[in-house]
Amino acid sequence: MRGFCRKPAQGGVGLRGRLCVWVCPWWCAAAVLVNKNDLLTKKDSGEVDYIRDGIERGLRFMADTPTLFLSAKTGARVEKIFELVKKLHQSTILEIPTAKLNRWLKAATQKHEPSLGQAGIRKRPIKFFYATQATTRPPTFILFCTDPEAVKENYRRYLENSLRNDFDLHGTPIRLRLRARTKAKN
Repeated sequence: MRGFCRKPAQGGVGLRGRLCVWVCPWWCAAAVLVNKNDLLTKKDSGEVDYIRDGIERGLRFMADTPTLFLSAKTGARVEKIFELVKKLHQSTILEIPTAKLNRWLKAATQKHEPSLGQAGIRKRPIKFFYATQATTRPPTFILFCTDPEAVKENYRRYLENSLRNDFDLHGTPIRLRLRARTKAKN
């Protein structure tokens, strides 16, 4: 897991580039720790919302990353770091049975079917058959479908976010691999 600590006054400006350098190459879980929370008073709730919004805007590419406001000086919420690290570690090593993944895939594709604009070479709608988990650290999932190249990036993100929400994988990177189903030889 990688942590990235910011002072509240810094907000989310410039976060994107620095976080990419720290987190993305390792495919590890991440959390944002906002230090010096003791400088904010209870009447500064608007300031906290402003800071949180700045962080969310700066982390659009990692929208699921948990944010923890703390104060190293006073020790406020410092103990929550370990709870957060444990939760992120558990989500990183989570093994999801194939049957659960297949139920999730069926529900996700029924809720939001791939558009006809994503039709494959034969101009037929893409059909997803089944899913399986290949590895953990980071969780890697293989989804079998009719035409993997025809699945657009926004639908991949939809599937990734749906998987993240349904199995509580927030803060954990997910690898989705799409494969064409091979036909059995006679």
